Amino acid sequence: MLKAGHSGFVPEKRRGKATVVLWEGEKIGWGRGSRYELFITDRRLAFIKLKEKKSFLRRTWEACPDDVDEALKNEGSFEVPISKITEAKADSIMMTPYMRVRFQTDPGEKIFSFIFAASMTQDGTSPAAMVAYKNIAELVKEAKGHST
Repeated sequence: MLKAGHSGFVPEKRRGKATVVLWEGEKIGWGRGSRYELFITDRRLAFIKLKEKKSFLRRTWEACPDDVDEALKNEGSFEVPISKITEAKADSIMMTPYMRVRFQTDPGEKIFSFIFAASMTQDGTSPAAMVAYKNIAELVKEAKGHST
């Protein structure tokens, strides 16, 4: 995604990428959420729906293209412009840290909550996950300061 600047176009700056499990709503769910690749840039959060491949004993997911605009063509993928985000907050439920993103759409407000797929272990979630969620909230806050 390119944005007009004083001297032409300024390329979008990528801030991070992570595989997440996403639920629609205020809090993470206890059922199986959908797996997405989250791209964090200075202009948007892009949630790329990963295609699941099932075999007899195992589930895997197809790799996601590294080009955000190309990856957004995956069915079920969506993006949230930073300017539309009203809340990006790290929270926890029953000692499980997660991230909540609240944003405006034409029909009204939407809320998604997610956890990092890598933070899910047999023993629960990693304590480092809360730090990472807070870092994402700060990146969104910083980008919002530059997107007005």
